[in-house]
Amino acid sequence: MYKLLESCDTIIVNNKSINYFNDMETIPFMIFNNIFYYNEKYRGLNHHNMADDLPSDLKTLYRKTSVNDMIKGRLFLKYKVISFWNFIETYKELSNIVDRVNENIKEVKIDSSWKLDVCIQFNPKLKEVNLEEYDIETYTENYMDFALIPFDKLYLVYDGLGSVGIGSRNPNRISLEDRLKLYQEDVNLDDMLKHNRTIEIYNKEPYFKKYLSNPNNYKNSIYYHINCSTGVYGAGKGLYLGRDLKALKKFYDLENEYTYDVYKEIENIKWMNLMDYDEFEKFKNMAVGRFGKNENHFKLLTLELGFDGILYFDPYATGEEFVLFNTEKVKKIKSDM
Repeated sequence: MYKLLESCDTIIVNNKSINYFNDMETIPFMIFNNIFYYNEKYRGLNHHNMADDLPSDLKTLYRKTSVNDMIKGRLFLKYKVISFWNFIETYKELSNIVDRVNENIKEVKIDSSWKLDVCIQFNPKLKEVNLEEYDIETYTENYMDFALIPFDKLYLVYDGLGSVGIGSRNPNRISLEDRLKLYQEDVNLDDMLKHNRTIEIYNKEPYFKKYLSNPNNYKNSIYYHINCSTGVYGAGKGLYLGRDLKALKKFYDLENEYTYDVYKEIENIKWMNLMDYDEFEKFKNMAVGRFGKNENHFKLLTLELGFDGILYFDPYATGEEFVLFNTEKVKKIKSDM
């Protein structure tokens, strides 16, 4: 299984998973260009919903503002928890955000009874603390560990209430090396062919097995693309590739009516391995939660995490499916006209 980064969209309290989309007592807010933005109607919705509905002047400012120069947070009112996408570097900055929340959202009064949601893995200071001794609730979500730190114990997060270690949820603030480690467990074609769900599919529809890619037909650093459609596929916009030309033509071009292109890898492609069905769905949900459902949400989150494309398994096609978003990593070396 894989360890996926989590957003501020879910917390677990008393062993109960709380999601923004199933709890109307959650409030998203944003701060960009020193503008605090919130609206009562966004309870139970995500930041993308807010951005889409901004007044035209604010929407222009929002689009011009880098993700690293804005704050995106969520309040879980019933549980008195505040969580962020962004890296909050100092206690002073956190205090300023809390003040603005209290000033702008009349029904909210964040005080010492509230808790800050923090990722433990990327906070060196927290990793050295026995949180049980402080009676601090922890939980695991998508293979990452989190702690709900009471505001009166924030000294555990901030050095002398000064600079904090990497304890946020903004993937841009996590080193590429650490991000890559999260996705290094390999699930390959053989693993997926032994998966119970795959076996069930092929027992019901055995004819799809004839389209599966054969690794013996792969060529080093070579990928193929069949020019059979200009539409958007399951992972949104991207360059859809395969490594077994025979399998691709058998599935996508049985009548031999389409052209194909040959691409050579010119720089090491960092593929995010999402072969496992569950991990693909988790990543999709994370991408939609962060960017909204559109033709680019897979691409945006993949590139933000430092990867060039994704590898996933489609039992109804050729099995291994490659979708490249950073096309600078390949060069077209042949077009079959």
